[in-house]
Amino acid sequence: MPLETATYVSDLNASNPAHSDGLNQADAHMRLTKAALKSTLPYTGSIHTAAGATNGPDGSASAPAFSFASEPTLGFYRMGPGVIGITGGKFKGGVPTGSLGVFVKEPASLGKTTADTGKDYLELNGATYNRVDYPDLADFMNGVGVGTTFTLPDMVTTGRFPRSRTAAVAALTAQANTVGPHTHPDITATTAAETQEHTHAFSGTTGVDSPDHTHNVTVGNWNNSSTGGGSFTINSGATTVTTGGANQRHAHSFSGSTGGRSATHNHTVLVSTPANTGTTETRPEAMSFVFTVKT
Repeated sequence: MPLETATYVSDLNASNPAHSDGLNQADAHMRLTKAALKSTLPYTGSIHTAAGATNGPDGSASAPAFSFASEPTLGFYRMGPGVIGITGGKFKGGVPTGSLGVFVKEPASLGKTTADTGKDYLELNGATYNRVDYPDLADFMNGVGVGTTFTLPDMVTTGRFPRSRTAAVAALTAQANTVGPHTHPDITATTAAETQEHTHAFSGTTGVDSPDHTHNVTVGNWNNSSTGGGSFTINSGATTVTTGGANQRHAHSFSGSTGGRSATHNHTVLVSTPANTGTTETRPEAMSFVFTVKT
């Protein structure tokens, strides 16, 4: 029979050559087998290590060491010491779809708008995506096969804090700002009326006079006058005299009490509240991150 043709090991026919073929074609069969082996296994190193593990080439991002017949650019390669890279696609199943991813900055694999298709992570910014672009995440968010689009929760617009669900609050429930229960002291605009009729006593002592001083006093000028058979006192005019200075330092004591109230009454009290010194929100110390979901 004529010599078969083959490029790879899979092309060889294990039934050839037939027993009836002549030995003059034996060398041609050997060359064909060797060529098919070299085409199928082009790696120049050892396929296995001394311990029996598979040993392949390093490969690269454009030509991975382990790829697939239908997608030769999709596969794995050695990026560097201790690091394996994925090229031509993404790895599925390592991190479950729907898992929360928190990054310190935006990763290259992040999608933020509906134009970003084929991304490993989508930012939780309330965007709506098409099912055909992320079918697994659509199934996770909506239910299997439900809806042509799905919408992600929004943590970006108002900078929401994440928290655990509770028995009363379901997962993905958005909660508005609130302030917990607290009280303020009562404020009365006027004083209470006095409880009974009353007066206020007072007493004290004046201070000691400070400089030595005198006082002017105006008095009448009385003289005796006589006419005829008798005499009588007449005022011939006013005369100003001066008292002597104080003969010793002295003070004056005083005491007394106020009168009772004229009517039942109260007093108005002005109460002013301080200006608002707070900020736009109530929060503990915080740090911002990029919150995402695995597609």
